[in-house]
Amino acid sequence: MFKTDWLHEEEAKKLGMHQNAEHPYITQYMKSSVGDNDASRFREGLHYLVAITAASKDLPNWHWYAMEHVDNLGRCDYTGCNDSFGYTSSDKTPEGYAKNFIKPKMQSDGLVSASPIFKTGEKYPSGEITSALSNVFTQLGIGQSDSKNPKEPSVNDKAWLSYRLKGTQTEFVTEDGIKTVVGNSVTEGGFVNSSSCLTCHAQASVNADGGVGAPSFGFASDLNLFSYQRSTNGETQPSWFYQPGTNTPTAVQTDFVWGILFANDLVKPSKK
Repeated sequence: MFKTDWLHEEEAKKLGMHQNAEHPYITQYMKSSVGDNDASRFREGLHYLVAITAASKDLPNWHWYAMEHVDNLGRCDYTGCNDSFGYTSSDKTPEGYAKNFIKPKMQSDGLVSASPIFKTGEKYPSGEITSALSNVFTQLGIGQSDSKNPKEPSVNDKAWLSYRLKGTQTEFVTEDGIKTVVGNSVTEGGFVNSSSCLTCHAQASVNADGGVGAPSFGFASDLNLFSYQRSTNGETQPSWFYQPGTNTPTAVQTDFVWGILFANDLVKPSKK
């Protein structure tokens, strides 16, 4: 299950995002909606792939992971980036420590009792590809040559080497009870510091009428510091699926898949 985020080339260039030899973008010619509030109007053109959020049904609670283009501003803000397989971190760590974590950028608040605060919206180092991932790419023919058709992605396009794993998620909480979070700065922009793919998708459910079961769509009622609704994280709550204080179900989970709520018949059944 994949979600991909694409940006029209004109909009990308306005934000200072350009094709370059070091970190090119995967591109595709397509139509995209002009705005969130008007899905009826579309604009054609070349689009840049900026982020990927995906999940595979390898585990009962699925395996969740987020990826971003390496040049995304603020890619590792707030939660850092954690990749124990593909790319090593350039952060300084003591001898013998793992090199899988890129810490979020911090700065002093300048007060008398100085405290570190987040420094946001900047680029993070690329890191070095590991021999393990390099071998996988080589064996599968991924990222081995220049793109021959910018309007259609290909497996061997070297632009695939421009994307980095942000993090993965397999459990609601850690062994010592800390809530797990994962999300990328594009798909979860504005609430990435509290985003949990697992908790959000656990609320995917239907009621007896086939409508939305859990009414919050993965969000809590309170706001975060950016005035967005705070995304839920941590363990699931019985109140999402049962009448309070009873065993009477009000919603049935749809195996972490929100998209089933928007499914339609490919062929409409004939009326007799």
